Parts: sequence; C-alpha cells; structure tokens
Amino acid sequence: MKAIKGIILFCFLFVAVSGCFEAPVFSILPEITFNKIQFKDLPGPATNDSLILYLDFKDGDGDLGINADYLEEPFNASFYFLADGLGDTTKVATGVVYDAENVPYIRLKSAGSTGKLVTNRTRDEPLYNYLPFYDNTSCLFYADDQLLVPATAVDNSYNIADSGFIDGDKYYLIEAEPLLYKANANHTNIDVTFYYNRTGSFVKFDWLKEYCFRFDARFPVLSNKNGPLEGTIRYAMASSGFMQTFGIAPLKLEIVIKDRALHVSDTIVTPQFTLEGIRVN
Repeated sequence: MKAIKGIILFCFLFVAVSGCFEAPVFSILPEITFNKIQFKDLPGPATNDSLILYLDFKDGDGDLGINADYLEEPFNASFYFLADGLGDTTKVATGVVYDAENVPYIRLKSAGSTGKLVTNRTRDEPLYNYLPFYDNTSCLFYADDQLLVPATAVDNSYNIADSGFIDGDKYYLIEAEPLLYKANANHTNIDVTFYYNRTGSFVKFDWLKEYCFRFDARFPVLSNKNGPLEGTIRYAMASSGFMQTFGIAPLKLEIVIKDRALHVSDTIVTPQFTLEGIRVN
C-alpha cells in the first residue's frame, strides 16, 4: 500500500435546491446529470488539492440526503461476522449507543445470531481457512475497529478493553484487534469510481486498495418536506495525491446517488478529462 501523507482530510458538499411556484413532476428515482468538474491545485507538499464535481439532480419525493448521525440500519457503516464453529459465518449489522457523557460507540446488533466474532485469528481454525488472509498493510478485509460486542460472541482470547450492560445484556468493548468486516454500500449516498488511462484503455483505480480510502460519501438531508426537489450538488474531493497518482493521464469518473428509500439513480460517466485540462487556479 503506497503512502501519501494526508491523502484525505475533509470532504465537503454544498447543495442548492431550487423551488417553483407550480411543483414539477419527477420520478421518485433520483436523477443526476453531469454539470462540470474542476481541479484546484494548491502549492506545497502538505496541502490538499480539490477535485470538484458538480451534479444537477431531480427527485420526485425529496428524500435525498443522509445526515451524519444516521448510523442505524440500513445506514450503518459496516457489517461484521460471527462464526458458528461449523465452518459458516453470519453477517451482522451495527448500531450506535451513547455513554453517560454522550460519547458514541458502535454496537454489534446480533439480532439472535450466535457464534464468535470473526477476527484474523479465526482463519487459523481448520474449518475457516477459506477466510481472507490478514495483511496489516491493507484494509480490504479487516479493520482494527473499536466495537461493542455481546458477551456471548467473545471470550478471554479477545482484546477486551472494557465491559458494561446495554438493556440488561452484558457487552464487551473490543479494540486493537483485526475484525473481518464488509462495508455497507447504503452507508453513503454518493458513490464515485475513478478510471484512468495510461496504456490505451481505461482501468479502475481502487482508492481503498491503494490508500485505505474511498471517495464514496454522504451529503446531508436536503429538505424536511416531501415533494419534488431539483438543484445542484457541489462535491469537493480533497487529496494531496491526485497529481502524484494520475499526473497527465486521462481520467473519467463514474457516479451514482441514492435516496433514503435506497432508490439508486442511473450511473453517469463524466467526459474524459485531465487534471491540467480542468485546472481553475
């Protein structure tokens, strides 16, 4: 995994919603069209450049946007796994709980599922050697997340930092231990895939594989009222690694958005561009 210092600091979204005296009729499936893209290259090795994407959108029932505190299903960030001891695993969602000082903790919601929490050590068990290898330089399969886990899902072989009770059930706080996970695609509502061309054809660039980051993100709730919405999303992706990674290579972006009902827009693809060709500063 290559190292780029400060690959991502912040991701900003600005949304403009336009209104009409007579409500237009749009599909409840969100619609997006490409507006423009710009590149702002800031001087200095420790600065983050910005790739700024503008999308025009329409939505018939106005349920666009996911606020930062939406962490319960179906918007939880990740799924983890329980091993039944017989060679099978169960994918389990998460929620959030707050302590007395209003500090949030991610909680495994087993919902009746049984078994032991799957870590990098689970693969050493004879029936589980099909699980992915653990690589401490990669975040594709395992994450060192802090997680509240039901007492039935762990034992004293786990790295237990604390314990407590939630709704009468005992939970242990697991930390600094690689846990098998799967990112939840519904945690974000704007997904951006990069493609670059250095050999005559476009290939996908996997930010997660290379830098343990994705440009999939959230924009917040746009309206508290039901009804048609239209406007422009301005999505600024910040990184110190754009020029280092792509240089003069032609690029394309593939974009989709989702609404809170999990309706997915059509996938759109930007026109081909180079960073130098869209530079605005």
